[in-house]
Amino acid sequence: MPSSFDVPDWLRDHPDLRARGIVLYQGIKPYGNVYYTARPRGSPIPQYVVKVLDPETEEGAISERLQHHTSSPNHGIPAEIIPSEPRLLVMPFAGPLDMLDYRNLPNSSILDIFHQLIEGVEYMHKLHIAHLDICLDNAVYAFPRHAATDPRLVANKVYFIDFHTSRQLTLGPGRQPPIVLPPSQVEKPEGVTALDPYSFDVYSAGMLMQHILRVGPACTYL
Repeated sequence: MPSSFDVPDWLRDHPDLRARGIVLYQGIKPYGNVYYTARPRGSPIPQYVVKVLDPETEEGAISERLQHHTSSPNHGIPAEIIPSEPRLLVMPFAGPLDMLDYRNLPNSSILDIFHQLIEGVEYMHKLHIAHLDICLDNAVYAFPRHAATDPRLVANKVYFIDFHTSRQLTLGPGRQPPIVLPPSQVEKPEGVTALDPYSFDVYSAGMLMQHILRVGPACTYL
């Protein structure tokens, strides 16, 4: 019986993915547009995530811009765009940020994660990019086991993903007027529908850090 996590036939057999040895296993979410490859625990083979890009968004253009200088302070996920129709965003797999065992991490490690989040937001803003959906689901962590299988990943580095609702803006921080905010996973302040987009990123990053401070034990499903 078909599952809502199944990979569509056209994508599973996509020639550009096959040429790269990428065989998709299933979707990350039901009826979504993001899929991943399987990797046995302890295997040295790379693991990938493939996203079908929506041409109505700026995600492809933003992802391409973030590939020019991939070292810090850039915290955009390393990726390749396959220029097919539709375009595909191919990324190395990195772990969910909530897999970290925050209760047993030293304060210095927590502060390093916070520094990386702020550094990544600041870098995007210097490029006049507002993410607009910074949250736990849209920040991933390159655990050493992930970095060991893909040279583009830096171990213990935080990366931002999912630029589906992100915007490239003409004006930078301090000059950009408010915009109507898109839907986001972070709950907006009561009554707020329009705001300086850079300020909303800072607010969302702050909410993410607040969540990290009160999060429970790590999950271990990957």
